Amino acid sequence: MNRNMILKAGVLAALSLGLMTAALSAGAIEYAGMVLNEIGRPTANATVTMERVAEPGNAMSVVTDTTGTFSFLITSVGDDSKPVPFGLYGNFPNPFNPQTRISYSTDQGSNVVVSIFNALGQQIRTLQEGYREPGFYTAVWDGRDDSGRGCSAGVYLYRLTAGGRTAASKMLMVDSATGAWIPGTTVNRQAYTGNEDRLYVVTVTHPDAETLTVGPMTIESSTGNVLNINRIIDKMQLISKNTYTRGSQWYHHASPLHKVQITHDFYIDKYEVTGELFCRVMNYALKRGALNLDSLAVKNAVGLPQPLFLLDTPEKRTTVCIEFANGEFAPKPGMSRLPMTFVSWYGAQFFCHERNLLEGFPQTIDLENWTCDFESAGYRLPTESEWELVGAWTDGREYAFGPDPGWYRPMNTQLNDDGFEDELSPVGWFSPQGDSHDGCCDISGNVYEWTWDWMAFYKQNWVDSTLVDPRGPATGYNKVVRGGTTFGCFRAARVGDRANVLINRMTHEIGFRTVRIRQED
Repeated sequence: MNRNMILKAGVLAALSLGLMTAALSAGAIEYAGMVLNEIGRPTANATVTMERVAEPGNAMSVVTDTTGTFSFLITSVGDDSKPVPFGLYGNFPNPFNPQTRISYSTDQGSNVVVSIFNALGQQIRTLQEGYREPGFYTAVWDGRDDSGRGCSAGVYLYRLTAGGRTAASKMLMVDSATGAWIPGTTVNRQAYTGNEDRLYVVTVTHPDAETLTVGPMTIESSTGNVLNINRIIDKMQLISKNTYTRGSQWYHHASPLHKVQITHDFYIDKYEVTGELFCRVMNYALKRGALNLDSLAVKNAVGLPQPLFLLDTPEKRTTVCIEFANGEFAPKPGMSRLPMTFVSWYGAQFFCHERNLLEGFPQTIDLENWTCDFESAGYRLPTESEWELVGAWTDGREYAFGPDPGWYRPMNTQLNDDGFEDELSPVGWFSPQGDSHDGCCDISGNVYEWTWDWMAFYKQNWVDSTLVDPRGPATGYNKVVRGGTTFGCFRAARVGDRANVLINRMTHEIGFRTVRIRQED
């Protein structure tokens, strides 16, 4: 354990992201802040690790609390007897979006200017300007110019001027669709040779997110540090085979209660399929000629054509979170993390078919007759019984997160103080408080979700038996949807409730998530 670093617990009174300009000193300093995900929600149970460059492998860590906060107390921050050099130590991360940190030092008291220039040599931003004592400093650029306008992706020059000397380097801002931080970016520690005892690397890890590494950088005493991580939006959760009680005492169409046994482990999407993920798969289908965009509803061009999903038209704008522009599908601005809606049961099945091809999984869906191979290990829609196991688990919970707490319920429905009245929430907004037993988000609320099953009433003679892997009737009129919606009452989000709609219905209320059977080792 690094004896120069001591963890300090505490709750932050306020958070503000700003430029960190205080120089290092020999005394103790506090480095604290919050871990947020890409939709701005606090991230609990993230591990924040701080490692001094001079002592690689000898680090200390703290786990964020339910508010996403962390705090370190650093009792020694380097050997001040060493002379401070004049230097510009590069920016990290690079490439970047939306923020990057520029570390530098000055060896004499002087006026310091840190500026950003575009590829034409035009100065667009002054990050820092003013007198500095000898020391190490960090400036943060948020990708905006002096007027507050966001800058486009491209190459930029940053320059340090101090004591009549200058140093400059280049950096690359990438398009926002690439992600806020570049996974796997390596740290060029050689640039900091001789100053390792003053510099730190901060790493954030979480099982549901991409790893974030920031540094090497100077650490100043501050409590307004915001570390942004990107969730793995296509993550799947493992659900173990089990026996549970299916049905609900609240509804005649979901009774009588009866036992159901699921005999296989399976993976299910942690989040409802988002517009971003849907576009990724549909662009693959488009490139291979599997889609027909000639009608109001997008249809499949392979197999038996069916209406798959809707897009906006010049005559009618909808709340669908994707659009077709410049020859490809893309999320509408600011809507990439919303669940995909206006998709039919056929559209959800087609998504599974194309994702199996894209990711190399065994095929489950036959587009000629729209049947499913349930023995295959590829993507498919969950059966109604699989979906309810995820939501109700084995303790017969009323909602996916547990019993009804009243007033505020951690889910997106009407008649609920959730902050989203008749409006979709980004997937996982209510996590972890609203998660299921196995960590799935929005099982209750946000949008109804398609299942495989045709609608049929439960039978009285099931009370005295245990159904094994039921899949509903072979034919029917309407398909079952589950989970409630932001446009409906909170009571419809009970995990035992059932709704049913036409198989080709495409509406703002219905989305989906997928499952894959876990293969035996």
